[in-house]
Amino acid sequence: MIIGLSIFRPLNLFLLAATQLLAFLFLDNSPDIGHLFYPSVWLLITGTLMTTAAGYLVNDFFDMDRDTINKPEKVVIGFWIKKRLLWPAYTLLNLVALLCSFLISVQLLLLFGTFIVLLFLYSWKWKDLPLLGNLLIAFLVAVSLLVVRHVNPNINTKLLMFYAMFAFFINWLREMIKDMEDFYGDKQFGAHTLAVLLGMTRSKYFVTGLTIFILALLFSSWSMFKEFLPTPELWVFDVYYILCLMVPLLWMLSEPNLLNRQPDYHLMSQICKYVMATGVASMMFF
Repeated sequence: MIIGLSIFRPLNLFLLAATQLLAFLFLDNSPDIGHLFYPSVWLLITGTLMTTAAGYLVNDFFDMDRDTINKPEKVVIGFWIKKRLLWPAYTLLNLVALLCSFLISVQLLLLFGTFIVLLFLYSWKWKDLPLLGNLLIAFLVAVSLLVVRHVNPNINTKLLMFYAMFAFFINWLREMIKDMEDFYGDKQFGAHTLAVLLGMTRSKYFVTGLTIFILALLFSSWSMFKEFLPTPELWVFDVYYILCLMVPLLWMLSEPNLLNRQPDYHLMSQICKYVMATGVASMMFF
């Protein structure tokens, strides 16, 4: 049963929920713990989690064949989850998400409906297209953060935009690395991901360039953060920012042979997830 639940990527869902909740609590121009008692906060988080979980479910359904090549030990559908239960579960998750969004506003209902359609199209066809699949997932992650402002207009726009940009690019990097990890299975099944289109050597150059860009984004935004932080906390933030966000990415760049074996791609993907998690946690400084 526990293995079957892995299809929903509990750690990813936790990170997504934490991102929205921390934005509510710490990016507010007038922080108030009372926000935790706003029903709209929990409706938004629940709706986001249900939509994402449904997306994971349908994605794994369409990926069953290639996953037997790329990661056979992680194939869940057909082993731990019966195929006949998949579509009812998918429908139920999306209905809960739509209900949660409707209880907040009609605009949010339309937005979540769009999310559901885009995630289905991604899982069905679009993830096999160069750039489109990766950019779509990165975009949806960024929007899941920006939508917080719909529920709480008092969120600091400058900080929210930075974290949305950071989420976009670090997720784009991670998606690209995951495509490299799945290169052989994707190529065998005729997928036209950017990794397949460029080949492994040029894909490594692309990943290196994107990593450098993210480091430049972090460095250029560093001074901006200081206008929102009390002076006594500045040195703590600086140490955290360098060690937990920049050093892992610099280490990735300093290891030229890191992307030569299959386990390397998984390690790089996990480093990106770690940087995303520590980046989200940095909201607590504000």
